Amino acid sequence: MNVQLIFLSGFGMAGSLKKGDAGVRIDAPHLNRENMKLLEKWLSRKEQPRWHPDRINLRTGKQGVIDEGISKKADVVAMRTAVQGLLTLVSK
Repeated sequence: MNVQLIFLSGFGMAGSLKKGDAGVRIDAPHLNRENMKLLEKWLSRKEQPRWHPDRINLRTGKQGVIDEGISKKADVVAMRTAVQGLLTLVSK
């Protein structure tokens, strides 16, 4: 969730994420619809592809070498989940 707050802050939307019965929601007093659209565009064009397993597996530092274990690491999975969760929240 901290990753999601960093993205919100980066797009000028200070607030917090609250867990409730219906799931996670953004709790911010002044959500700017324009900033949410910009964030949605950024996440879908930049961050979602960046953390996709097929792209992550290519980041071994050696050309032509693929390591499928990289995309299964806990921090990579957490980042991918955070980006996807925030994308779902802002696209509502």
